[in-house]
Amino acid sequence: MRTLGFLGLACLLVVGACAPAPHNPGPSIPATAVPYASPAQPPAASEPLVIQPSSDARERLARVADGALVDSGGFHEWAPSRAAPVSSDVSLIHFSTSDGNIHCSGSIGGIFCEVRESGIPKAPRPTGPGNGPVAWQQVIELGPTGLRYGLFNGSVVVFPDGNTLPAGSTIRFGDVECLSGQGDITCVDYSSDTGFQLTRDALTPLRSAEALPRDTRVEPRTSRGTYCGALVTQQILTDALNSLPRTGNIKWNNRFYDLEAYSCRALQAFIAEGEMSAGDPTAPNQVLFFDRGRFVGTATDRPYYGLWGKTDETDPTLIHVRFLLLPSRKQVTIPARYTNGRVQLLEPIPAGAVPAG
Repeated sequence: MRTLGFLGLACLLVVGACAPAPHNPGPSIPATAVPYASPAQPPAASEPLVIQPSSDARERLARVADGALVDSGGFHEWAPSRAAPVSSDVSLIHFSTSDGNIHCSGSIGGIFCEVRESGIPKAPRPTGPGNGPVAWQQVIELGPTGLRYGLFNGSVVVFPDGNTLPAGSTIRFGDVECLSGQGDITCVDYSSDTGFQLTRDALTPLRSAEALPRDTRVEPRTSRGTYCGALVTQQILTDALNSLPRTGNIKWNNRFYDLEAYSCRALQAFIAEGEMSAGDPTAPNQVLFFDRGRFVGTATDRPYYGLWGKTDETDPTLIHVRFLLLPSRKQVTIPARYTNGRVQLLEPIPAGAVPAG
């Protein structure tokens, strides 16, 4: 009681000292996310959608982590039609909803989806110069560059008739996860707290105003399967690349060649591609290596033009590093070995290989 009395006296002596702080509410956000609607005028260029946060986005996106996480190793098969022969791809995952109307393909770099029979308003083709005659596809993309609707691409982006992802199941694409429903899907990119819900008739962009908890579950792994769940994500690759010493004016574009992301080998190679500058003979590359998802180093001390690398399919510590020789543009591959937690070249870098930066 005496303590309470002293506190009360202090409040009287210091006017307003114990009064509640004035409430200064921030800008209000919509209660419900709004489905995509075609703009009044076509844009000049293809840009990510501007997603406004909504009060319901967090709950809707968080449901993805409540789905039964599947072994993605069973989703590398696809076919151009239900009657066509089945193919498989080590670097891509494909799935379809149970009604066969929504199809998605992707990797740890993001996901592409399209709706076969759709009532969704179409994304208008950008009108700006430089777009050329390349096909404009009504494809939804979620990845490092944000959420996009509409894509310039002259080849197949979404491979049809992948294996069915049962309703209530969640599949993982690195930082992106998707939950399949009854003819709909909800996808979230945990690195940006954004995502979308896709149905036959609506594409609803979603952005959580608060950080979403990551799905920390370990992906189920089939020991005798050809493919295994990815241990390296786009964010892990970006962090590894940013941890390296800066080389010249090379600008990395967050594009990674992840052909080994779903292999079952402990040692995996990923190629980071830099942007080409005026006068560059080709893109500058760096090869990053990971041991069970942990970054362990690079093939070379600095990036090289046209550099490439991959791990051996039978020897768990052998690496093949390929250099582009200039100006002949001849390609030469030399061996490297992963020992004692380090990657070491077994032969000198060939003459004619040009370091970048």
